[in-house]
Amino acid sequence: YDINSYQDIGQKVLPKLRELCNKYNFSILFIHHLNKETKAKREHIRKAGVLMNISSLPGPFGIGVFGEEAFDFVDKLEEIKFGFWQILPLGSLDYGNSPYASDSAYAGNYRYIDPRQLFEAGLLSEEDVENCTYKGSPYTVDYGFVYESREIMLKKAFENYKALPAEEAMPIAAEIR
Repeated sequence: YDINSYQDIGQKVLPKLRELCNKYNFSILFIHHLNKETKAKREHIRKAGVLMNISSLPGPFGIGVFGEEAFDFVDKLEEIKFGFWQILPLGSLDYGNSPYASDSAYAGNYRYIDPRQLFEAGLLSEEDVENCTYKGSPYTVDYGFVYESREIMLKKAFENYKALPAEEAMPIAAEIR
């Protein structure tokens, strides 16, 4: 969109934003700043984005994952010319499921791993992926289901990885990095 004013935002962008907000359950964060190159001219550059955690992406696994749903969401953001997707911390969750009290500043949250990617890497069977599939709404997070199913999933994937001959395991390790 060619956005030149707040009126343009209201007429061109907000209808699409409402659609996305309803589908993905996120809030909108508008950022207003001065571009360094045009600071002397005081030309304002406006960018918009969203604040939404990975866990809020709808999907089949009881929690949002770094899988096709995340890529689809980014494509939608690009389609409506958003410049930012701010996510919450990606560390492990504390006992209240808060991303702000992680055990580590460096460790990622294994619950965001897409079981389909482990299947594609040959580390899980179709049945394993099906066991990770949440039977409830794709728009809610079920932490109890996710904690239990992800631990089983990762143990199976690791056991399958350990059983691979070295020449098969090394390319998978390189790809996962």
